[in-house]
Amino acid sequence: MKFSVERKIIGGFGVALLLLGLSSGFAWWNATRFIQVAKQAAQSQQVLTELEALMSELKDAETGQRGYMRR
Repeated sequence: MKFSVERKIIGGFGVALLLLGLSSGFAWWNATRFIQVAKQAAQSQQVLTELEALMSELKDAETGQRGYMRR
């Protein structure tokens, strides 16, 4: 079976569209995954900041208690 030039062009165009579609789908999936990871990283940073503030308050309370107990 011999393919005409027109069929080869149409087939090549179809393959190009398929590859473009797959590439676009992968890019979209990768972008949504990046957004999820960025949100998780921001939330983790917020939790760490709050834990540091809590630790500082606990140290201050412990220091104050020690000072009170010595008197």
